[in-house]
Amino acid sequence: MLIHLLDEWRQIHLDDPVCEYIPEFGTYEKWWITVRHVLTHRAGIPNIPAELANPSLLTDPEEVMELLCNAKPVWRPERRFGYHALTGGFVLGEVLQRITGRTIQEFLQAEICKNIGFDHFRYGVTPKRLDEVALNTFTELLARGM
Repeated sequence: MLIHLLDEWRQIHLDDPVCEYIPEFGTYEKWWITVRHVLTHRAGIPNIPAELANPSLLTDPEEVMELLCNAKPVWRPERRFGYHALTGGFVLGEVLQRITGRTIQEFLQAEICKNIGFDHFRYGVTPKRLDEVALNTFTELLARGM
């Protein structure tokens, strides 16, 4: 939604290469990867190399971006679909920050939430509100006696 807003404002074009905004991303033939490829999960970078993956990376976008900038694509952009659940968000968040000078949270709050009166809509949760988050519980196999 936020990337599309930047496109609507003509601050970005979806068919621009990501490395136009993040020059260091253009290694290992990733200069082919466009913003649209990332948005449509066809960029060829669906995950961080398994040997480097660690849950603590979720709180360190700079480290994730460094890993992605130094990673080789798994396939050539647009050739295959593969859910870029985490990698895409980090790349698009960095593109947004490079264009606007604001983090994705700051941009979301200022350009969307403030205008429509959403006080608690955000990506993730602040540490002081963690006790309000529902616990994820796995129950299906237990309910079937497995």
